[in-house]
Amino acid sequence: MSQPLLRFFCFLSLMCMGLFAQSVPRNKAAVPLIADLVTTHTTFLGDGNRLDKQVMARYYRDGQGRSRLDQGNTTTISDGVNNIVVILDVVQHTARRIRLPKDGLRTQQPNSAGPSTHERAHLGWETIDGIPTVGKEFVSVIPAGSSLGNAKPIEKVTQVWQSEELSLPVLVKIIDPVAGNLTTQYKNIQHDTSINPKLFEIPPDFQVREETAVRPPSAGKLSIP
Repeated sequence: MSQPLLRFFCFLSLMCMGLFAQSVPRNKAAVPLIADLVTTHTTFLGDGNRLDKQVMARYYRDGQGRSRLDQGNTTTISDGVNNIVVILDVVQHTARRIRLPKDGLRTQQPNSAGPSTHERAHLGWETIDGIPTVGKEFVSVIPAGSSLGNAKPIEKVTQVWQSEELSLPVLVKIIDPVAGNLTTQYKNIQHDTSINPKLFEIPPDFQVREETAVRPPSAGKLSIP
């Protein structure tokens, strides 16, 4: 797996942890589940052409809210209870155990020079792949004259279709004029199923490297080394 794609899946795993932590009360157990996670990235070219790239992964979540994402030769394990992310290379038998800040995935308030995000619309209810979901639309605006060099404001739209029963963002659509459109969807969801706890452990024969994620000053994003 290429380094940019590895970083993307680590970010995706962190995003899933953040969405889960925000939607599930602390006194409520997670619903164990297994699903296929399909990610599609679409880039539009100036001549009207488009580039579509789709990546398939296998997703697991246990009753503690820990998750595992298998894609190719890389496995990402997210432990929101202990604020740890583990990235396994199943070919090299190596593991990167990354410790997150004590505040986990909680982001700081954006400064005045950065994009502002707000909820714009409630999209109602929709059944997706047999799962009832409720949709919300968020808008992030990059003001004119930003470091991107944009003459006019740039609007990024994110639609999240959340299953309240499963506490899972079943479908997320991001419409980004700069980076392209990104869609992630959980399909073939099996819930209330038995999950092997060893799926969330580092195999004993793997070489482990300890790391710490850092949050740059006055920024809300985590930096993965």
